[in-house]
Amino acid sequence: MLEVELKAWADLASARKRLEALGKKPSKHSVKEDLYFCETTRDPRAIDPLEDRVVRLRIDDKKAVVTAKRKQIDRGIEASQEIEFGTDSPVAVKELLDYLGYRPFLKKRKESHVFEWHRGLNVELNEIEGLGDFVEVETLLPEGSSPEALEEARQELRKVLRELGIGEDRIEARPYMVLLRERGAST
Repeated sequence: MLEVELKAWADLASARKRLEALGKKPSKHSVKEDLYFCETTRDPRAIDPLEDRVVRLRIDDKKAVVTAKRKQIDRGIEASQEIEFGTDSPVAVKELLDYLGYRPFLKKRKESHVFEWHRGLNVELNEIEGLGDFVEVETLLPEGSSPEALEEARQELRKVLRELGIGEDRIEARPYMVLLRERGAST
């Protein structure tokens, strides 16, 4: 799958009111604890999530998911080819990553309220610990989607952001990992 998403700095109370005024209801609330790993040969302070191999171990409601992404960011919208699988043993994943030459370098805690905009497109109201509040708009495209389909998805995400009353000047192109690292976050 190809995940297409944008995030924008936002007032979550205003965004929630706008979503509710548009008839959208929250479909899920979660607290996600993420641990990011990089190769031991890399300086964690210099990791570039667009170039370097990064693995995320996410604990969400007692479920663990391992994700690696090949990211591209175009005009503030990220398109990521995801490699992702669930696991029953986060400890075994940590041991495997250590064996493969990866080490943890960053923690992230994200509390999310998810609203379904329409089938296949979600809006998340996110509080990122140590960083601030964001609205994320995301959709999934099938692997191998055309450049036209990708551009259409990007336009739809921008349209949803406008309908929420959030200006494109609020879009944050930098990955959370970079923003957190700029604020001195680590493991």
